[in-house]
Amino acid sequence: MVGAPTYGELYRTVADLMKENKAERAQFLATVDRLEKRVDRLEQENASLRSRLDKNSKNSSKPPGSDGASLPMTVTPDRVLRHEPTNCGGCGSSLRFVDGTIAAIRQVIDLPPIRVETVEHQRIEKLCRCDTITTGVFPAEVKCAVSYGPRLHAVGAYLLNVHYLPAARTAAVFKDLFRLPASTGWVSSLGQKTSLLLADTVVLIKQAVSASPVAHVDETGLRVGGGLSWVHCASTTTHSVFHVDQKRGIAGTLNGGVLQLFTGVMVHDGWEPYKHSPRQPTVYATPTICASGRKSVKTAPRWGGRNG
Repeated sequence: MVGAPTYGELYRTVADLMKENKAERAQFLATVDRLEKRVDRLEQENASLRSRLDKNSKNSSKPPGSDGASLPMTVTPDRVLRHEPTNCGGCGSSLRFVDGTIAAIRQVIDLPPIRVETVEHQRIEKLCRCDTITTGVFPAEVKCAVSYGPRLHAVGAYLLNVHYLPAARTAAVFKDLFRLPASTGWVSSLGQKTSLLLADTVVLIKQAVSASPVAHVDETGLRVGGGLSWVHCASTTTHSVFHVDQKRGIAGTLNGGVLQLFTGVMVHDGWEPYKHSPRQPTVYATPTICASGRKSVKTAPRWGGRNG
């Protein structure tokens, strides 16, 4: 039979428990302090990251186009590269046969290596049992032994007409990017070729401008072949028609093939020939900018006997 502990034994037991509790409490407080400091540090890092994410080219010194938010991730990347650790960062053990999970994803958008493709067209002839030889037909666009295809034509026309590169610089782009020798003569011919291909589209655009209830018209000088010509424009909010003419007056304006059929409101700068278009449409003068920099909008009378 076990006897009851003496007072001294109880005192020593309580003293030991108090020491253990004091040590555990000190360890607990140290852990809490360490975690609080870690939370503070993480909150500061989180605030810093949020601040960086909220900055863009409109509210910071970052240049336009540098906003990371403008490049969304895709769920269907063309290639996936896995970057896996080979050894444990702690004990150094091999992780070769250990399955891993995705910890983070980053995506890089880039061009694949640029190389042109050469397609050989072979016209095949066949001998029938009746002794007649029948020969296949080349596609209509394959007109000579070696030629550039429609995509290269489109790139050249795009550089010439959208980005206004001179013919020599466009040829240099073909040499640098595609390693293709392109003469300035061939590059210069792309404008006319593109114009012919877009003839039907131009007709539709002219029809859209002619049928619009409101259109803006204007003209400006342009040097062509060392002489002065004029660029005439008729446009709406969705379509624009430009044409170059040697004449600035009403004849040059009508040569664009738009104003003959236009019956809506013409917005212009009050130039006299616009007041005498064939159908005498209702017209208004465009806003002008005062020398002081203040904009004043002047509404002219409606030509044709009616007041605005």
